[in-house]
Amino acid sequence: MKFWSNALAGMLALCEGKRCITYRELYEASSKWAVGVRSVFAARNSVASYAALMGLLHGGGGGWRW
Repeated sequence: MKFWSNALAGMLALCEGKRCITYRELYEASSKWAVGVRSVFAARNSVASYAALMGLLHGGGGGWRW
């Protein structure tokens, strides 16, 4: 789930310490996130992808909480 936590961190934590991420980094993170979402929905009949999506929504993505 490191992929998801990295993508979410890239989109949500715009500034880390003294260094703010660039728009390019934000764009790349959001693009990776979108690709991941599409791949999950493309394989939505798979139990594994469903479990991964549920894990993300319920805090499995690197400790992220809704």
